[in-house]
Amino acid sequence: MINLKVSELMNYIKSLTSKDYVLTRLIVEGEISNLNFHSNGTAYFSIKDEYSRLDCVFHNFSQKKDVRDFKNGDQVGITGRVSLYEANGKLSMLVEDIEKIGLGKIYENFLLLKDELEKDGYFLEKYKKQLPIFPRKIGIITSPTGAAIKDIISVISRKNQYLSIYLYPAVVQGAYAKDSLIDGLDYFETSDMDVIIIGRGGGSYEDLDSFNSKELAIKIFNYPIPVISAVGHEIDFVITDFVADVRAATPSVAAEIIAPDFSAFLNTVESRIDRIKVLTTKNIEKKENDLAIIDKRMNLLSIDNLVNNKLLKYREKIIYLKRDLENKLNLDNEKLNLLHHRIDSSLLLNKTEKVSLEAEKNFNQIIQKIEKKLNIEENRLLKYKSRIDKLDINTMMSQGYTVVTNSYGKLIKSINDVELNESLEVAFFDGELSVKVLKKEGIK
Repeated sequence: MINLKVSELMNYIKSLTSKDYVLTRLIVEGEISNLNFHSNGTAYFSIKDEYSRLDCVFHNFSQKKDVRDFKNGDQVGITGRVSLYEANGKLSMLVEDIEKIGLGKIYENFLLLKDELEKDGYFLEKYKKQLPIFPRKIGIITSPTGAAIKDIISVISRKNQYLSIYLYPAVVQGAYAKDSLIDGLDYFETSDMDVIIIGRGGGSYEDLDSFNSKELAIKIFNYPIPVISAVGHEIDFVITDFVADVRAATPSVAAEIIAPDFSAFLNTVESRIDRIKVLTTKNIEKKENDLAIIDKRMNLLSIDNLVNNKLLKYREKIIYLKRDLENKLNLDNEKLNLLHHRIDSSLLLNKTEKVSLEAEKNFNQIIQKIEKKLNIEENRLLKYKSRIDKLDINTMMSQGYTVVTNSYGKLIKSINDVELNESLEVAFFDGELSVKVLKKEGIK
């Protein structure tokens, strides 16, 4: 019997694999799983059958193959050699070539079920329920220890602390996963949840296969509460993504979709209240000015005391109206600050929108008229400026024109204004020249 160190044993086994004529170059068939592409062009994946799995490394994959041609679930034949990594005793295959030989069983079943449900109308947009604008209670069906629930809680805590989260701890992969996910839907079905998120974090294609169940898909389709499917990463697609009311690329994205930013909403409401107050105050001031003008005209026309008394009453009513409106707006602001955590957000938004939209409509019409008038005046001034610029001597000279004068400073307009051998000054936009007339020739 031989005594060997672990490293010695690993070295010995590696030497056997490097010398064995079968292991140094062979073709292995199996289904792709856990496919990942490194930025340096290397592909890392596994191939498997119903009994075993083998890790594979394909260097310079992107230079030899189109990465879009291969995905998890593909049935392939790989050519290469078997290698042993001595540090951990891990056996892998160094791939030289890869070719498709058919679809993997899981992916084939996925496509068959997808086609069946699509033909039966389960994916039609008309059956999908709208998500609530301001949900208060969210039911989540996922693993209590996975990354998905942590990501969802993190996003919701950051955006809206007033949302209530209810978790059904489900099994999300393995033999019991499908039934566990359906049990979660049963649990929330008669509850007062506003929306349900069902999903999990990333994993291999077979890890996500629990969400490719026909029974689960039909359950989601008939569910009375809106459902968001949030499974894996952006590149992963499962049957629940197609049948759910909304598909989210990741659990974090699902939380972003369903959690409105409450602070931003309150700021919007407060801003609209302030805008209504300003517009209303301006409107009251305008009415007061109009009334003052009418009052002045009445006095000039010597209207009797009865009319003056009515005008006084109208002024008093406007003062009371202004005071009551300001008091009401101030009271509403105080209530908003004291009770904002109990606001029925959707109701407040609807009320403020009705008032603010009308005020904004009148305000925008005035602004549009002013802007139209300004544009007309601006265009008119630009036309005048253009005409003036064309007549400006500096502008004309910069375009190639010159000014010619004789020694007395007289402007030369014709060849008849000069004599042979006469000295002239020629002014350009960037300087002057002194020239002498050597020849005169008119236009024939």
